[in-house]
Amino acid sequence: MRMVSWVAAVVVASGMVGPLAAQDAIVVDVDGLKRQLTDACVVEIWRRPEMTEARDTAVRRCQCVTNKVFKDLKPEEVATVSYTRPLVGPARNAVLAALPTCGA
Repeated sequence: MRMVSWVAAVVVASGMVGPLAAQDAIVVDVDGLKRQLTDACVVEIWRRPEMTEARDTAVRRCQCVTNKVFKDLKPEEVATVSYTRPLVGPARNAVLAALPTCGA
């Protein structure tokens, strides 16, 4: 009888631990993703010859862009962004649309 209650307690406890562990795996590093998007935006400005005049203010402008577009992008879309290659997809479209609204 005592063994059955101990086994039941272990089964119940393991059932409770499973969902908690699964929730921890879904944690999104928002600051890291924002930095990643900002870095990619700065690189995008530097690689475009038509944006030479924006290079002095690139970091400030890209921080502004990131704050504007981050909430509209899915974490998966931002996670694919890299400063080692040009922006692509929805992140590129959002960044390029927001750049003119973030001053010079």
